[in-house]
Amino acid sequence: MSQTASLPRSTTTPPLAIRRVLRRVDARLRLAGSARGLGTLGMVAAVGLALGMAADYQWTLPIAVRWGIWGTWLAAVALILAMGVLRPLLRRSRWIDLAAVAEKADPRLEERLTGSIALLDSANPPSGCSPALVAALAEDAAGHVGDFDPSTVQRRGRPLLRLALGLVAVGLVAAPVVARPDPFRTLALRFVAPWLDLEQIGRFVLKVRPGDTVAAIGADFAVEAEAVARFGGETPPEAATLEWVDDKGQSHRTPMTFHQDNTTSSPKRWLEAVVPRLAGHVDYRVSMESARSRSYEVKAVEPPQSCEFSARVEPPAYTKLPAFDARDPSKIEAIEGSRVVLSFYSCHAFREFELTWPSALPEKPSRVDVSPPDLKHGKVAFDAVAGGPIVLTLRRHYQHDEIDGLPETRQLIVRPDQPPTLAVKGPASPSEARPDDVLPLGVAARDDFAVASAELHYEVRKSSSDQSRTGQVPLTLEGSGTPTARGVASLSLRDLGLEIGDALSYRVRVIDNRPAPKGPNETWSDVRAISITAKAEPMIAKDDRLRRESFQTRLD
Repeated sequence: MSQTASLPRSTTTPPLAIRRVLRRVDARLRLAGSARGLGTLGMVAAVGLALGMAADYQWTLPIAVRWGIWGTWLAAVALILAMGVLRPLLRRSRWIDLAAVAEKADPRLEERLTGSIALLDSANPPSGCSPALVAALAEDAAGHVGDFDPSTVQRRGRPLLRLALGLVAVGLVAAPVVARPDPFRTLALRFVAPWLDLEQIGRFVLKVRPGDTVAAIGADFAVEAEAVARFGGETPPEAATLEWVDDKGQSHRTPMTFHQDNTTSSPKRWLEAVVPRLAGHVDYRVSMESARSRSYEVKAVEPPQSCEFSARVEPPAYTKLPAFDARDPSKIEAIEGSRVVLSFYSCHAFREFELTWPSALPEKPSRVDVSPPDLKHGKVAFDAVAGGPIVLTLRRHYQHDEIDGLPETRQLIVRPDQPPTLAVKGPASPSEARPDDVLPLGVAARDDFAVASAELHYEVRKSSSDQSRTGQVPLTLEGSGTPTARGVASLSLRDLGLEIGDALSYRVRVIDNRPAPKGPNETWSDVRAISITAKAEPMIAKDDRLRRESFQTRLD
């Protein structure tokens, strides 16, 4: 009686021993429920992922459909996670419910736990029971739970079996992703993260060149794609499309051209297309049957181009002409052999420049590669030997080494040093003369720059033999050394030792002041023939007579 009197009159919670046992029962129930939910979650997530990957591989799904499948899968996974995994862990269990579970697992407890916990419930206090009796019953129940084994509450096999099945399902889906990242890793990423821009996995692998890169504004941007069978030796299709979105958000499509190289033992097949005249940043991709590449970015930058350009022409020294600046740098006119000095300035820094200009052989233009002194200025000189295009290309953008400027073409017009023109006044061909006659000549010559000299060349053929002899006589012209020269000369036939029946032919040669090795330029007059006879009219008298007759004709 003294022990009973020492017990508390009322309480709201079971004794500590009962609480410890019931907490272990609660923990076991929570873990079992969460394990069962994890197993279900693994199976649903794995099956949904596998089906989604298979659909993405088999068909070209629109992005909206991919988002819809992903959203459904994510909602199912989230629902199972919340209701099957987190809810059992966060669920609050009543003492009396836990006691009922324990009594069901161990019949020896009979109803001691539920009875004592019901009597201790302050919300529904029992009527007619003294606190001492309630305390005594609670102490009795606490004494009987000492031998209770919480592992008998629920069989462990079912939750663990569900968890094991879920882990196996996850492992079956994850194993290919780990063992063969291509293509399964990409397929998995495309499913779980549809917002990522990844290539579509199909029967073929698309190798796109140049991929992410930098290109020059205004240049054509070429794209190549090579299709390779992912499994086995299936022949790739010969049709593909290049798709791109420009900096204004407009979409474009163009078919790609198929190429095949049969020069090797294993023919190479590739496709090619061009984005014409790049105007700004572009996102592009290649798509074909059962394959689509990811989007690649082309960053468009201003290429190095000459902002200022000038040309100075230095004519050859023998022309005695002063150097001058070309009026139109896009059309440079120069005398053959002039020294042309090009100077230019670029708004964008560059590391090298290339200049080609026409040579004497058009199929082999001259070329020079030069590094600029200060990354923006350039200067180069060359000799104008032939007319044609001058092509300047600024290479290796200072910030983007792979970017070259667009070729800039200008025309070089070369005026060649023409041979002098020549006019000779003398007896017509053929004509007759006496052995002691005098051959009168009038010579007039004009050249681009200067007439250097003139010569009279003759050939005598003897009638008494087949022998002939030649000779030449320098002619003195007024104005030699200037563009225009003229003069009168005569040749004594007596000094040549001519006889009746001999034949004389002559011609005049004029040369200019162009130096070797390409000079001098020369001009020859037509060959004129004279027969030596005894009855010929003197040449001077004949010339006077013809002049008078011509004058009289004009008077008439």
